[in-house]
Amino acid sequence: MQLCARFTYSVILACLAWMGPCSTTKASEINSDLTDFLGLTPKDMRWEPIVDDRDILTVTLVGDPTKPGPLVVRYKIPPNMEIDPHSHREVRGYTVLSGEWKLGFGEVFEAANLQSFPLGSYYRLPPGARHFQKAGPDGATIQVESTGPFTFDLVE
Repeated sequence: MQLCARFTYSVILACLAWMGPCSTTKASEINSDLTDFLGLTPKDMRWEPIVDDRDILTVTLVGDPTKPGPLVVRYKIPPNMEIDPHSHREVRGYTVLSGEWKLGFGEVFEAANLQSFPLGSYYRLPPGARHFQKAGPDGATIQVESTGPFTFDLVE
């Protein structure tokens, strides 16, 4: 085992020496243009209710959900709230920032098919995936990353 580790280390060193420096760009050159920098603290975020929903709060951090382009949106969902089966036409990545968020697949809400995603979890939904969701007993705050415009198509 020691011989293998020494051999691997030697090979890595030889490769690095052969490759030479990977870049001559200085950190000051990379950070010279910060016109697109965005920094928000919680006090900067203006949470608002979703017009057509029950007690869900939302804040858009990046983009506009009604227009094309990158989006980062957060949602606060009340305890035990169920979200009916639906799909989206865009890829969506979900990060659980607080509480528990549950996800199931299909055209009918079935509590037995919910998978739990606790604090810190992440999942990615492909476009068109028919799914349903539910907040845990303490509610949930989730962050969704996608591209606009956002879509929400209820399963009929």
